[in-house]
Amino acid sequence: MGMVERKGRARAKVVPNVQAMTLVPEIETNIKKGTRVITDDLVSCNKLGSLGYEHHTVPHSKKRYIVGKDIHTNAVEGFWSQLKRSIDGSYHHVTPRYLQLYVDEYGFRYTHRNDEQNMFITMLERVVEAAAWVVSLGTLWGSEPLW
Repeated sequence: MGMVERKGRARAKVVPNVQAMTLVPEIETNIKKGTRVITDDLVSCNKLGSLGYEHHTVPHSKKRYIVGKDIHTNAVEGFWSQLKRSIDGSYHHVTPRYLQLYVDEYGFRYTHRNDEQNMFITMLERVVEAAAWVVSLGTLWGSEPLW
């Protein structure tokens, strides 16, 4: 499943199915109540409005891809299209075991596609932050630092 802010961040997760009991908790974890959420007409998302979201649907099953002037799912569809093309062009094949790692990589790439700073530098900064966090955990637990 994927969530994309218009002109913003992307977050995606490999899920075992598209049932409401799977999708709704992910939405609630990642999207603030009151936010405008646009989905296709998947039945699993029907109750988002009653859960505190401004929910709009695009009836893809009726071959409609835009409602009004700006109710569409183009951003998330573009994200999936880019992910699929990138996997096919770079890796050719991905096993289910590692799929989430590839999805995370392209979520990061999509989120930082318009940054002024080079994406590689951004990634290195994240690595340094994570390493510092791991070292601080070792200190909190009273063990020797890992390095």
